[in-house]
Amino acid sequence: MNDLAVYPFSVVVLPAIIAAVVACAVAVGPLRRRAAAVDGVIAFALMLAFVLSFTRELDWNAILRQCMTVAGDDAPFEKWHRIGLAAIVLALLAPIISALGARFVSTSRNGVTLGATVLAAALSAKFVVFPGSNGWWQIEQGLLVVAAMTAIAACAERAVLWSAWITFAMFAALALLGGFASLAVMCAAVSTASFLIALLTTLGARRDASAIAIPSSGSIALVLGTLGAIIANCGRAYDQSGVPAWAWIAVAVLPAGSLLFGSTIKRAATVQRATMWRVCGVFVGALLLGAAVAIAMNVTTTTTS
Repeated sequence: MNDLAVYPFSVVVLPAIIAAVVACAVAVGPLRRRAAAVDGVIAFALMLAFVLSFTRELDWNAILRQCMTVAGDDAPFEKWHRIGLAAIVLALLAPIISALGARFVSTSRNGVTLGATVLAAALSAKFVVFPGSNGWWQIEQGLLVVAAMTAIAACAERAVLWSAWITFAMFAALALLGGFASLAVMCAAVSTASFLIALLTTLGARRDASAIAIPSSGSIALVLGTLGAIIANCGRAYDQSGVPAWAWIAVAVLPAGSLLFGSTIKRAATVQRATMWRVCGVFVGALLLGAAVAIAMNVTTTTTS
């Protein structure tokens, strides 16, 4: 196989396929009727795609050296590698949070989700630090975790996985534009995994009339929102091409674009049509954001030249 094809398959497609295989356990079959299983396993699978892409692009030592000394490892310590450790933590916490939420009634379940969100925001603000960061940057990162999760939980609804597909594709595009190819392939892996899992869950819903909808709150929103906020700050910290800082933040809350066609969604005759319009809203939001970034970078280039 051509080397140009082997590389993207290894760091993008293969991690996404493995994540989709894991998610298949709850996307199709009897487990699709259990909300906690669906939420926890899909959230785990999405983070697994990122972790596998990270380790195939770099290696496991890049994560291990973030928390311990690795014998014989003389590679330099890089702050951005902590994003891989964060993805592992999110992957492990996702099923636990989903299981805890399932043990309580609706009000208490929302309390579990809120508590997990506050904890994720606080931990990311405290421990995930990138070059050039200051206290305000870290506070903003914590707030962005909350904003990103809220955008997913409150707006995406049944379009949560399709929304993640578009959102992380945009992150990949910004990272590539900013000269950060390694981060780009990891975001592309999550985007591809989201797309594949969305297809599987759609198939599962058609085969089983009692299949539950994919929850947009809970662990799925938590892991996507937290990872998205961290990626946004990582991308702008390591940007080499003048990608506007606001663009990274805007992508983190891009799922809010699902409300762009709000009136049409309310009039939709079926749930499927409403979901389609939500996806269209995120897609249009991505196009508008891409155009705004292109204009801003062109103006900056013209001004400096």
